[in-house]
Amino acid sequence: MFAVIVIFRIKPEQIPRFIEISTENARNSKLEPGCRAFDVIQLNGDPTSFRFYELYDDEAAFKAHQTTAHYLTWKAAVEETQAERRVGERGIVVS
Repeated sequence: MFAVIVIFRIKPEQIPRFIEISTENARNSKLEPGCRAFDVIQLNGDPTSFRFYELYDDEAAFKAHQTTAHYLTWKAAVEETQAERRVGERGIVVS
Protein backbone atom coordinates (compact mmCIF):
# COMPACT_ATOMS: atom_id res chain seq x y z
CA MET A 1 0.00 0.00 0.00
CA PHE A 2 1.10 3.54 -0.80
CA ALA A 3 0.50 6.19 1.88
CA VAL A 4 0.42 9.97 1.64
CA ILE A 5 0.40 12.35 4.60
CA VAL A 6 -0.09 16.06 3.91
CA ILE A 7 0.40 18.75 6.56
CA PHE A 8 -1.58 22.00 6.36
CA ARG A 9 -1.65 25.28 8.28
CA ILE A 10 -4.86 27.14 7.40
CA LYS A 11 -5.78 30.81 7.84
CA PRO A 12 -8.27 30.99 10.76
CA GLU A 13 -10.92 32.75 8.68
CA GLN A 14 -10.55 30.10 5.95
CA ILE A 15 -11.12 27.03 8.16
CA PRO A 16 -14.79 26.51 7.16
CA ARG A 17 -13.90 26.80 3.45
CA PHE A 18 -10.93 24.45 3.80
CA ILE A 19 -13.09 21.86 5.54
CA GLU A 20 -15.80 22.18 2.89
CA ILE A 21 -13.55 21.75 -0.13
CA SER A 22 -11.34 19.11 1.50
CA THR A 23 -14.15 16.88 2.73
CA GLU A 24 -15.71 17.07 -0.75
CA ASN A 25 -12.38 16.04 -2.27
CA ALA A 26 -12.02 13.20 0.26
CA ARG A 27 -15.56 11.95 -0.40
CA ASN A 28 -14.93 11.79 -4.14
CA SER A 29 -11.44 10.33 -3.71
CA LYS A 30 -12.84 7.40 -1.72
CA LEU A 31 -14.87 6.47 -4.81
CA GLU A 32 -11.76 6.12 -6.99
CA PRO A 33 -10.47 2.66 -7.84
CA GLY A 34 -7.28 2.14 -5.87
CA CYS A 35 -8.05 4.61 -3.07
CA ARG A 36 -8.43 2.73 0.23
CA ALA A 37 -8.66 5.66 2.68
CA PHE A 38 -8.76 9.43 2.61
CA ASP A 39 -9.12 11.15 5.96
CA VAL A 40 -9.14 14.87 6.72
CA ILE A 41 -7.94 15.42 10.30
CA GLN A 42 -8.12 18.65 12.33
CA LEU A 43 -5.62 18.53 15.18
CA ASN A 44 -6.71 18.90 18.80
CA GLY A 45 -5.42 22.09 20.38
CA ASP A 46 -4.79 23.92 17.09
CA PRO A 47 -7.82 24.39 14.84
CA THR A 48 -5.63 25.80 12.04
CA SER A 49 -3.59 22.60 11.76
CA PHE A 50 -4.82 19.78 9.51
CA ARG A 51 -3.53 16.51 8.11
CA PHE A 52 -4.62 14.39 5.21
CA TYR A 53 -4.08 10.65 5.50
CA GLU A 54 -4.44 8.95 2.13
CA LEU A 55 -3.97 5.29 1.34
CA TYR A 56 -3.77 3.83 -2.18
CA ASP A 57 -3.14 0.40 -3.68
CA ASP A 58 0.07 1.76 -5.23
CA GLU A 59 1.75 4.92 -6.45
CA ALA A 60 0.02 4.61 -9.84
CA ALA A 61 -3.38 4.90 -8.12
CA PHE A 62 -2.18 8.03 -6.31
CA LYS A 63 -0.93 9.55 -9.56
CA ALA A 64 -4.29 8.77 -11.18
CA HIS A 65 -5.98 10.54 -8.25
CA GLN A 66 -3.98 13.68 -9.06
CA THR A 67 -5.54 13.82 -12.54
CA THR A 68 -9.19 13.69 -11.44
CA ALA A 69 -11.52 16.65 -11.87
CA HIS A 70 -12.35 16.79 -8.16
CA TYR A 71 -8.65 16.86 -7.18
CA LEU A 72 -7.87 19.62 -9.70
CA THR A 73 -10.84 21.66 -8.46
CA TRP A 74 -9.67 21.21 -4.85
CA LYS A 75 -6.06 22.08 -5.75
CA ALA A 76 -7.12 25.37 -7.38
CA ALA A 77 -9.34 26.34 -4.44
CA VAL A 78 -7.10 25.30 -1.54
CA GLU A 79 -4.28 27.75 -2.23
CA GLU A 80 -6.18 30.75 -0.86
CA THR A 81 -7.01 28.93 2.40
CA GLN A 82 -3.41 28.16 3.39
CA ALA A 83 -1.41 30.25 5.86
CA GLU A 84 1.76 28.53 4.62
CA ARG A 85 2.74 26.05 1.95
CA ARG A 86 1.53 22.51 2.56
CA VAL A 87 4.04 19.70 3.09
CA GLY A 88 3.48 16.19 1.76
CA GLU A 89 5.19 12.95 2.61
CA ARG A 90 4.86 9.65 0.75
CA GLY A 91 5.77 6.12 1.74
CA ILE A 92 5.02 2.42 1.65
CA VAL A 93 2.98 0.86 4.46
CA VAL A 94 5.15 -1.78 6.13
CA SER A 95 2.81 -2.93 8.88
